[in-house]
Amino acid sequence: MEIIFAVVISIGSIMLAAWMIYTVLSLAPWLPTRSTDYERIGVAAQIQKGDVFYDLGSGDGRVICALAQKCPDAQFVGIEMSFLLHVIACMRMALVGVTNVRCIRGNIFTQSYAGASIIYIFGTDRTINSQRMKDLLDGLPSQTRVILYNFTYAAWAESRIVHEKKGNTTLNIYHTK
Repeated sequence: MEIIFAVVISIGSIMLAAWMIYTVLSLAPWLPTRSTDYERIGVAAQIQKGDVFYDLGSGDGRVICALAQKCPDAQFVGIEMSFLLHVIACMRMALVGVTNVRCIRGNIFTQSYAGASIIYIFGTDRTINSQRMKDLLDGLPSQTRVILYNFTYAAWAESRIVHEKKGNTTLNIYHTK
């Protein structure tokens, strides 16, 4: 019995380590947005009835769940590549009972954002300013609001609006042309 337990723990540890390495190398490590910033993100996004809010790399769905509860007339879509975080997000949505949220397990770079009004990203400077992200952001619909948590998109620096800085965290807001 002890051997089986040790094997299960070892396999679980290896799977967790592989998952963490994969997410770090692909977009960004999982680091949840501070819960004290949810309200600030909602204000900065100026979410209106009919808006479609995408959270790219939505993790366990904390941000979209909190915003979906406050803005029931908008739609929220979380895209997460990690199977484990996707499952946690889906369970969170079911437990909270929000019906205006859709969780997608997938790669943010292969999704369509044709109906997007707002895009929220908490990535790293390296990934936000990568060619892949530039292609994604340049392909967004006109007048999409893009909110970056704590990082700046260099290609649109002249159009940046800095929402209030709280502590060390800045929300950078951009509008596509």
